[in-house]
Amino acid sequence: QIWEWDKVLKGGVQEELGVTEHYDWNFRPFLFKTKDIDFGNLSQKKKVYKLAITHKGKYIDSGGSATADTNVAVSYSIDGSDSYTVIGTDLRNQDNWTTTEIDLPSPITCYSFQIKFENSSGTGLVPHNFEVNDIAITFRPLGIR
Repeated sequence: QIWEWDKVLKGGVQEELGVTEHYDWNFRPFLFKTKDIDFGNLSQKKKVYKLAITHKGKYIDSGGSATADTNVAVSYSIDGSDSYTVIGTDLRNQDNWTTTEIDLPSPITCYSFQIKFENSSGTGLVPHNFEVNDIAITFRPLGIR
């Protein structure tokens, strides 16, 4: 990746035959997930109850026009798993920062918790200008028995 003279981030992908495809990075969708969050103590079980996500962004095409809804779905995995469960709330187009609260249908018991954002169309990627300002997770540590 390099910054061009016009302040546009550029990237490239080298193909098998040595041909490099160049593109504007600013308009590429990307994978967006948090680290595996252990809430400061990996050895203690927790119950996760609720998420609050402050976000914004519209799907903008390379010409600068808002063309479609972002429809970013929120999913989670627990305890380092690669298997994600969709929570079911889409984070819709927003021009300004908006906080979306997601109450989980039932508390999730886990040692660690990871959040993944993906386009609900199933591509696994989010639009290039989707932004998250902060994530608040309501949880309770469980007593050791």
